[in-house]
Amino acid sequence: MITLSTGTASVILSIKSVFTSSVKTAVNNVNQRLHQTNQQFQKVKRDLDRLLRQAVLHLITHGGAPFLA
Repeated sequence: MITLSTGTASVILSIKSVFTSSVKTAVNNVNQRLHQTNQQFQKVKRDLDRLLRQAVLHLITHGGAPFLA
């Protein structure tokens, strides 16, 4: 068994605490970016759905005339 002095054990616990805090911060940052990216993706998806509905409606009402004319 390894015996550590109080000072050594204290330093190890301090390093562990800093490391744990850094990892938690990094995970929170990644989660926040994922949330932002997901929101942007959902907006693009809604925009594409809306454009598709407009294009289909245009084809139905205008018999295939150019959509962006």
